[in-house]
Amino acid sequence: MKLSVSNLAWLPDADQSKVNEILDKYDVKFVEIAKRKKNYSEILESGKSVASMQSIISEKEFSLFSSELDRSLIEIKLFKAISDAQNLNCNHIVYGCPATRSVPDFDRSSKFDAAMSEIIEMFREVADHSNDVVIGFEPVSERYGSQFVNNFREAVKVVKRVNRDNFKVNLDLANVLETGVRFEEIKRDIKYVSHVHVSEIDLKEIKYHEIVKDVLSFIESDDELREKITVSIEAVDLSLEELDRSLSTIKKYLD
Repeated sequence: MKLSVSNLAWLPDADQSKVNEILDKYDVKFVEIAKRKKNYSEILESGKSVASMQSIISEKEFSLFSSELDRSLIEIKLFKAISDAQNLNCNHIVYGCPATRSVPDFDRSSKFDAAMSEIIEMFREVADHSNDVVIGFEPVSERYGSQFVNNFREAVKVVKRVNRDNFKVNLDLANVLETGVRFEEIKRDIKYVSHVHVSEIDLKEIKYHEIVKDVLSFIESDDELREKITVSIEAVDLSLEELDRSLSTIKKYLD
């Protein structure tokens, strides 16, 4: 299995050499990059391959449903993220950003449908622009302010409508834990998944959950999935000890 760790996962002032020691201890060869974290340059110098980029759109910028101008600006942000990924030999970006998921009160359902069609077309245009980079569309729960695509089921519906090989679901397992999605649903639609975030609802140290074990074991048992899907620890500001224990938990899932 391709195992990765987000550079958001450890404290910004952590000794990078000690971080590298922990990653090497668990044979982690990949990292996921958020450019907003000040350790961005350090981790790029560590020799790890970049499996994915995240936090590609600032939190308080534009909304998918607001206007054609907003959608165009989001599209430009996605094009820029794809270019950055290509420069890092990275073939995956994550689109989460709950601030872009607000939905106004449409007075007619036809207006929502029209906006939705424009959103789908925008995603198709981005996907068609560079088919060597996969866009992982991440469901984001309502407590983060997202009003659009709050769980795995809804993300799969959007991916099916976009209908591009390089537009997939970024499966966030904290979201799975929070929204009650069942393993059978994930197993059925795993072909729509490009990347997996192993995370906790509070984004802290990774703990044991049966459904997470089921998902990771299923990926590990399938040659095609094991090659295609990268599993990344998604956490924020862990101590070195918490990072070590989190990676140990991931390894236990696969024993």
